[in-house]
Amino acid sequence: MSYSHITVARINTDTADYINRFSTRITTQTEEAEQIFTKNTRVIDGMYVSKKLGTLCDAILKVNRHVKFGVAKHTKGEFVHGTNRQALAEAWVYMPEHEYAMMRVGFADYAVKGNMEGKFGVYSRLLQNDKFNPQRDQYYMVTSDDIDRIMKTVKKIMRPYAPHEVANVVFEPYQGKVHSNVWKATSEAREAKDATIGLNDLRNELFALYDLGYEFASVTLKDKVGKWKKAVTEMTEAENKKRNAYFVSVILRGDELLCNVMTVDDVRTIHKINEASMSQVFKMDDLPEDIAEKVATLGMVDKGHYVEDVGMKVSDTTFWIDRT
Repeated sequence: MSYSHITVARINTDTADYINRFSTRITTQTEEAEQIFTKNTRVIDGMYVSKKLGTLCDAILKVNRHVKFGVAKHTKGEFVHGTNRQALAEAWVYMPEHEYAMMRVGFADYAVKGNMEGKFGVYSRLLQNDKFNPQRDQYYMVTSDDIDRIMKTVKKIMRPYAPHEVANVVFEPYQGKVHSNVWKATSEAREAKDATIGLNDLRNELFALYDLGYEFASVTLKDKVGKWKKAVTEMTEAENKKRNAYFVSVILRGDELLCNVMTVDDVRTIHKINEASMSQVFKMDDLPEDIAEKVATLGMVDKGHYVEDVGMKVSDTTFWIDRT
């Protein structure tokens, strides 16, 4: 599998569910087992984590006290001996105001085939370990017995997604929606043409066109030819229309809403967003009217929904806007 880009919204939901399940789970825990569990775990952001992970989290907080920790997807755990409970061995590290988590950290068995030996590990989009296949988690990881070595890596890669990175994560679904509109127009044009060519009286009408001075004798044929012409015109317009866009991400900085607006040209021909793409930051009240209107429109639709000549809603704070 490729790298897992985990949203902060997903982490908030999964973490709340985890804490709720943990606190309400019926156990046969004895008082002695409860003391063992408490002695061998730490509480980080409301979650019980292994002591090793707790130590790593503390070190990260010394570098950036604003980060938060949470769970998402398949997070590794560690059974605490003498109890029937499992503490977290991994956690995602994120900034609450950003769209995606920066990295996942932990202390666990990260060997491909498992060797029952725990190591500190960090998993990030910014890491590439060429010893492993890019489809494995280990490709995006650094592991070590030495927490100081891991912290050197953490300090290098602990940064939020830049606007162009967020845009690249959600670009493919948007590009697919843009392509699908062209494909739909092409398909409808082909169907309209096939329906016309498939008529049994087409041959007779062609003769009639010659004999009657190009006057249509069949109203049905005239209607279908008209629809064919309309579909072909729409197909040509869709294929020739240059699709340009803005990628808009909204972020709360203090008490002020800011909008980062990135300009993306020719959506149908590019494969990824260039880091050098022009980007501007506006206060929400200063957002250009045409962009603001489309953001407002997309705010009323479901995530992933695409509106022709308006754009696509990625999340409550990120949007692709068609430049028209």
